[in-house]
Amino acid sequence: MHVKFVQVPVRLKVKKINEANLTALRSRPKLIGGVRAKYKDKVEANRD
Repeated sequence: MHVKFVQVPVRLKVKKINEANLTALRSRPKLIGGVRAKYKDKVEANRD
């Protein structure tokens, strides 16, 4: 599978279909420009 840019995991309610595990990703552009750069899409902090 070919993916572009930076991958962000997406948590789905459905984790399995029968025996198959599901994995979902969304992509976003690389964040370039440092601390002062403004972006429309907020990047969520990593949750543990």
